[in-house]
Amino acid sequence: MVINKDSISTIATYQGKLKKSIAQMTRLQRVTHYKSMRNRTRKYLFSIGQPFVYKKNGHILAEYADGKTIIVQ
Repeated sequence: MVINKDSISTIATYQGKLKKSIAQMTRLQRVTHYKSMRNRTRKYLFSIGQPFVYKKNGHILAEYADGKTIIVQ
């Protein structure tokens, strides 16, 4: 594997959206973060034409951008 200096600088300068680590967050901050993360993921998947798949009440559900939800399993 060859690593060039451009890929190293890209890796070194990447920064996520968190201002502090999960371990330093209060319970309320973690709950808020996870809700926003779920919403961002859902929005992104819809933007690329993919369903948002999640588990609820023991069922695996697929939710589509048009509002349709189907039980996968």
